[in-house]
Amino acid sequence: MSVKVYDSSQIDKEAKRADILLLTPLLGYAKDKIESQFPEIPVFVISKEEYGTLDVEKIVSKMDD
Repeated sequence: MSVKVYDSSQIDKEAKRADILLLTPLLGYAKDKIESQFPEIPVFVISKEEYGTLDVEKIVSKMDD
């Protein structure tokens, strides 16, 4: 698995090349808009707890559900 991090201002350019989009808790408010912009790409919001502890296993398990 490869993970790349981009500033929210780059989403229009970079999302097209992504298999999955993970949003930080602060960007979670934009999930619906991003899903409508990129309906073919799954979008997940990382919880504050997962983000704070960098619980990668928990974050990845969300994608399997």
